[in-house]
Amino acid sequence: MRVVEALRGLGYSLSIEYGAFRYKCVHPCPPPQAAELLAEIKSRKAEVLAYLGIPWPAESCECEAKFGQGPAHLYPFINKTVATPLGAGTLWQVGDRRVGIVLAQNPSKVTFMPWFDVRPTGGNKT
Repeated sequence: MRVVEALRGLGYSLSIEYGAFRYKCVHPCPPPQAAELLAEIKSRKAEVLAYLGIPWPAESCECEAKFGQGPAHLYPFINKTVATPLGAGTLWQVGDRRVGIVLAQNPSKVTFMPWFDVRPTGGNKT
């Protein structure tokens, strides 16, 4: 993924902790282009998580095999924090075509999106 590799090229290391990006720069004064790249990383969180290889837990794979549907791998994440293209949120509902997420930035509303846009965060808060 271009944006991740660009940040690495500027001396950054990236990790995920409880659904939030953590980053460190080897330089005491980060390069000016880093702010734009970090903003892009935050806006494309689900893609970056997938790129960084945050693994699906075995329990997710077992659910998918048991129920024979792709969305079933999300069952273990119901009521837990997940990553979406719109930011982190709590998985509220899993359907055969879409999921309901209560996004952190809008906790009074359920946002629906395709199930395949949801990823583990790398450290689920309950």
